[in-house]
Amino acid sequence: MATTDSAPEPGDEIPEFKKFQVNVTLDNLLTNLVERPRLVVEARAGATQGIVPDMHPDIAQHLQRISELASELLQEINAINQIDPDILSRLKQA
Repeated sequence: MATTDSAPEPGDEIPEFKKFQVNVTLDNLLTNLVERPRLVVEARAGATQGIVPDMHPDIAQHLQRISELASELLQEINAINQIDPDILSRLKQA
């Protein structure tokens, strides 16, 4: 059996690592996808240089489209939740 130098031996101290919990909901994700691209496009349109990162002029239309699509998806999810608030959770479990 091959061993490596990085394998811990009995008695070696193993440092404890911080545990992080990431809680991202579909609502949070989509809301950010609606708002952030729109804010970047608006800031770029009225901002002075240096406030918004340099980007190709064609990127703005794609960011706008991402915002629109995320908004549509959010509306559809809200419509589904009005009909059956638990269906998306049940589908996730299936």
